[in-house]
Order: sequence, then C-alpha cells, then structure tokens
Amino acid sequence: LNQLQPGDTVFGREGIYTNPLRMSSSGLNDQAIVIQVFPGDEVIIDGTGSTREKFIDWKGSASNGVNKNHIVFDGFIVRNVPRWAIWIEGDHNVIQNCIIYNCGVSTKGVGILIRQGNRNIIRRNEVSNCGWNGINAENSSYTLIEYNVSRDNVLHFGINIFPNTSDAQVMQTGNRIRNNTLYNNLGGIYTRYQKNYDISGNLIFNNQENGIFLHRHHEGPATYRADGRILNNTIVNNGYSGIRNNSATHLTILNNIISGHTVQNSQYEVFMNSGATSGHQLNHNVYYPDVDNIVYWGGPKYSFSELRSVRGQESAGRAADPDFLNPQIQDFRLKASSDAINMGADVGGYGVWRDLMGIIRPHDGQFDAGALEFIMLDT
Repeated sequence: LNQLQPGDTVFGREGIYTNPLRMSSSGLNDQAIVIQVFPGDEVIIDGTGSTREKFIDWKGSASNGVNKNHIVFDGFIVRNVPRWAIWIEGDHNVIQNCIIYNCGVSTKGVGILIRQGNRNIIRRNEVSNCGWNGINAENSSYTLIEYNVSRDNVLHFGINIFPNTSDAQVMQTGNRIRNNTLYNNLGGIYTRYQKNYDISGNLIFNNQENGIFLHRHHEGPATYRADGRILNNTIVNNGYSGIRNNSATHLTILNNIISGHTVQNSQYEVFMNSGATSGHQLNHNVYYPDVDNIVYWGGPKYSFSELRSVRGQESAGRAADPDFLNPQIQDFRLKASSDAINMGADVGGYGVWRDLMGIIRPHDGQFDAGALEFIMLDT
C-alpha cells in the first residue's frame, strides 16, 4: 500500500491477512486511490493476537501522521481487532461494503471512526459487536452515513456524531445519517453539537436506551440552535424514549413513526428537555399508543390531543397503530390498512428521495410516514 499513487487501484485476493494496514499517500480529487476486494473473492483482515490499536489507519505515526484524502476502501471483512478497526483522518474518503465485527470488545473499540475530516462517506457496511460505538464521526462535517447496519454494540451507540470529548466542544455542520438499520445497541443514534443536519429514513428498534439522543457536554453550552431535521424514521420499541432531545433547539421532526416507548411513566415517544423546547416543528408523525405521557415538553406531559391543542403541534399528525406487516420478526413494512400511508409531508426538498430499501419516494404521489414506503405486494 505504501507504493500506491493517485489514480491507482489495488485488488485484495482471497485469503486471511493478519497485518495492519497503513497508507503513506493520498489520492486526488479526480484520482482516488481505490483498495477493493477482487470480484467473487472473500478477503478477511483478522487482528487476532495483534496489539495494534488502530488496525487500518489512514493517519497514525505509521502513516506519516498526515491526513489521508480521496481513498476508497471497499468490500473487506475486518474482524477481531484490538480496538479500532478503521481509523481515518482526512477528507473525501469512502468506506463501503465492508463487514466489521469483534472490535475492541473490552477496550471501547469502534468499527469505523472518521475524525477531523470533511465530506467522507460511510456506506453499506455491517458493523457489530464493538466495545463502544459501531460508527463514529468525530470533529467532522458533511459526513454521509447511509445504508449501514449497526447492531449488537451493547455498550454504546450504533452511530455517534460529535466533537470528541477531549477536544473543544464546537459545532459541526451538514452531517447526514440516512437509511441505516440500528438495533440491539445501547442506543440507536447519538448526536452532540450538530447543526444543519439530517437524520432520515432510518429503522431504529430494540435498542436498550433511546432511539435518537440529541445531547450536550458539560464543557459546552447547555443548549444550541441545531436547525436539524429528523425525517421519515421508523423508531420502535427502544428501552427509553423514541427521540430524546436534551439540548437542541429548532428541530424539524416530520413523517416519523414513533411507537412503543410509553410502557413506563419514565418513557416517552418524544422527550424535549427543559430549556430545549423552542423553535421546533412536529407534524405528520404517527404515534402509538396514545397515552397521557406520549410527549414530555420541558416539564408537562401531553397526550396526542393535548400536544395538538396546547402546544400547537401535529396538525396533520396521527395517533394510530402504524399496522406493521410483521413486527414480531422485525418486518416493519406497512400493511395496506396502515394510517401511515399517504399522510407525510413532501420532504423531497430536504433530500429524502429514497426509502430504506432504495424505493423512490414518494412511491404513489404522496409521502408515507416511516422509513419504508408502502408497496403493494403480489399475492
């Protein structure tokens, strides 16, 4: 890899490899360096027995300590690494089509970590059984995280975007988390000090704590203007709230299905912390079940009708069973009888053009709520 130059492509061939990977060069804007698996081969990078914490490293001392840019890493299996499977610092890099598991199970390991970089892409990977987060974007802006599966990362979150805890807590901007599947983690998605971002089209279910958690740090401001958008997610049966907002103001929350978080009095479909209730728009969302504490709003708790009459939210929202096809086996497609069909706002202007399965939105003229557009199945 140290001999690669801008525009080069190298293929990994069938086999199990145990050496850490380092890069000494970057690609260029129109000449990326591409590292990919040869079609039809299975290439495994195995860190069993290694002490190298950053196993695939696009910056560390072994990579000249310089940010690496315009590199594509495509199609590998990475497993059993001591801590961080893929650590990248730089811009315009792509990590895609990889399977990553058993990362730093006892050392707060992460499957894919992007740090101090802009316009990186993390796409169509499956990340599981990491000792901390499945996917991190730290101190980074304009990151695209899409069509990944992040599961069974039971000590922290499926996806986490934030300023690193040891760094200044400054705002990051323009990050997009869309069309990912997140389950059996401690929490689904965590964000801190983000602005002008999108969380859209994600399926988030059966996590131990919150589905989506918008938070702060004790060394940063207690609240911040986010101008964030939470659109067309299906958020079901997480252990705490569906959406918990501790610190962000000015959120646009549209076209989501939020269900199954009100079993106990401490759980809500949506939780807005005291001091973080201004500038929000909630509409075209589906809530279920409709109980007295469906939403927490800076102290008061509201049923759906009270959310509408007292807070002036959800004029086009619904409190109804979303009528999933078979939720017992995690099939969250909609039945033809679902109230979530054709009740969504037009969010194409926010870049919501395809659903979790890649179906063009809207499918039949009007947006459905949730991560999956209704498609009539053949019988």
